[in-house]
Amino acid sequence: MVGSRFHLSRFKRLMFFSVFFCVSTFAQGLSQKEADQVLAEFDQTFHAVVASHGGDFQPVFVLDQTDLNAYARQETQNGVELWWILIYGGFAKHPRLTVEALDFALCHELGHHLGGFPFNPGSQWMAVEGEADYFAAQACLRKLWSKQTEVNAKFRETVPVLVKEKCDNAWAVASDQDLCYRINRAAMDELTLQEQTFKSPPQYDTPDQSVVSKTMGYDHPSPQCRIDTILSATLCTTQFDFSVIPGRHEPDGQNSLKAQEASMRNSCSNSRPACWFKELN
Repeated sequence: MVGSRFHLSRFKRLMFFSVFFCVSTFAQGLSQKEADQVLAEFDQTFHAVVASHGGDFQPVFVLDQTDLNAYARQETQNGVELWWILIYGGFAKHPRLTVEALDFALCHELGHHLGGFPFNPGSQWMAVEGEADYFAAQACLRKLWSKQTEVNAKFRETVPVLVKEKCDNAWAVASDQDLCYRINRAAMDELTLQEQTFKSPPQYDTPDQSVVSKTMGYDHPSPQCRIDTILSATLCTTQFDFSVIPGRHEPDGQNSLKAQEASMRNSCSNSRPACWFKELN
């Protein structure tokens, strides 16, 4: 298994990356130091959150894997529940990688662990791709960047007009508006790394009009649908409760109506686009 080779103590894991980075390059994207710092800050922010749900958090770079990808996984080793986030080398060393894109990818993968309902069919823990995007934008990045007010404010100068209007209408306080701008920029930065696979680039003013008959499971929504999801999530002013995983271990079933109700208490109703989400009645 991919994760098993990184089953190290916390100290050894950090030492491992110091050595591994010395023989790796992040040409023209993030420097080695910057990438290492992003990962460390992310781990520090969410390690206790994951631990509160019984997981041993393991966010790591897998630099010898050249795929432009990232993965979430859970496994048990020697009685320890390991919650992995694996960022592959093709992503970590991409020449256009930004701090925002890396943080978004990390938060998306964390969303598979913590986002909750709706869950992938047959999975006991993994939220679907659309929900991972929603969690990243509504909950994770807002928590991760909440104190980075000076950095967040810089995105006020470059935010697209439509995004600025929507963020300003949703949030009354300038610091919240700045976060809204930055999160939307992060999503676009992350998607841009994969633009060679797009039929057409996503735009904020051309929302995906497709309507699914049931919630999408393991497949990614279209890039346009993903941007729509992230924009909608950044406009949700409900605070996510990190002490719960909405719908997890729901007696009626993790994809039941009660699980959906638990999710709605931690998000905003009617804010998940119909291009990937089908609400239960």
